[in-house]
Amino acid sequence: MPTSASLPTATPLPTATPLPTATPAPYTFVSVSVSDAAEGQLALVNFEHDFPAANSTDVVSVTAAGSLLTARNDLSLAQPALSALYALAEAFSEQTGGDRLLLTSAYRTLEYQQGVYDDYVAAYGQAAADAYVAAPGTSEHHTGLAADLSSMSKDGERVTLPNHPQFEWLKAHCADYGFILRYPPGKESITHVAYEPWHFRYIGKENAAAVRALGITYEEYIEYLRGFTPQTKLLHVPSLSAAKPEDLGTAEFSALPDSGYVIYFVPTDENAGTESVNIPLPAQCGSYFISGSNDGGFIVTAEL
Repeated sequence: MPTSASLPTATPLPTATPLPTATPAPYTFVSVSVSDAAEGQLALVNFEHDFPAANSTDVVSVTAAGSLLTARNDLSLAQPALSALYALAEAFSEQTGGDRLLLTSAYRTLEYQQGVYDDYVAAYGQAAADAYVAAPGTSEHHTGLAADLSSMSKDGERVTLPNHPQFEWLKAHCADYGFILRYPPGKESITHVAYEPWHFRYIGKENAAAVRALGITYEEYIEYLRGFTPQTKLLHVPSLSAAKPEDLGTAEFSALPDSGYVIYFVPTDENAGTESVNIPLPAQCGSYFISGSNDGGFIVTAEL
């Protein structure tokens, strides 16, 4: 028998090469209907952009509660705006030592807006009506996201907002609850509406904070956002209290910061003739919402 020394030596098995780790895609896609581009929380509504869903807006009845009073019992708002308004009213009451906000006008149908317009023409003339009352179809009140406000003192005296000592506080902090003063003074050439210190528009905390930080009108903000797309660059807002949004200078989702949120515009003109558009989202985003701009696309707001 052969000795053990004469047995052949086993050849070692080759070391397996580790499989490469899959790199996750920096983005995901959400499909939305192109027809939704004219609706949503961020829809621009003005003399050039009517609101197609004026008579089919999803609204709920407003109940006077807590620090929010109502001038009538038939007022209604979109639920997100109403919830935010209740919170704003509580903060206003705390700031003022017990004064309350008074909701005087909210959602309006086309027919209701026509009546408001006609009454204003009869009372003050065509020029005044065109300055202060939107033509039917072009009123923000059709969205259920606009609130006309006044105030009631703790002593029961009605005080218009410009005459309230805490009006500056309200203007500075309404964005904390998702509202902007929609028609500020000195911007009539842009908004085509005279200064309305009572008219507040709900657009959500993230975008309201950006509008406040930039110090621009909503018309200017929508135009500004058109420069931020998934093909060009993204707008980064470090926090709701940030001094100013940051131009990231890139659209690379893989290079996004770890906190804050990004806002960008997705145009629909590249999807002409199609029924849907694929909206890219950062893979690492937490919550997000997509709204039609009513100006040729969608606005994406994504938390990082």
